[in-house]
Amino acid sequence: SGGSYLGFVTGNLTNLKVPCALSAMEVAKVKPGTEKGELISTISIAVSSIVTTVIIFVGVLLLSQLQPILESEVLAPAFANILPSLFGALAVVFISKNWKIALAPLVFML
Repeated sequence: SGGSYLGFVTGNLTNLKVPCALSAMEVAKVKPGTEKGELISTISIAVSSIVTTVIIFVGVLLLSQLQPILESEVLAPAFANILPSLFGALAVVFISKNWKIALAPLVFML
């Protein structure tokens, strides 16, 4: 129950917390639902939350040092095209499944 609380408060359950808890229980050779399993999973979820917080903190510190480089005139055109490139990447997924979806945007582009 402690692991569930930590997981829901800190988020990213399916990608990080649950696999971390399952891996820790597997390494410790304990079964889920037991008292030892609860303890191991809670500790593993807590450690993964702490590590995630530390990585975000270090990333913020490093990003603040890179801010002058990222705001330079050389990189300005690249950052101006982030939104169109994201839409293009998302569109490829849908268009590859059903090419008829691309007809309406093509009409407006012409």
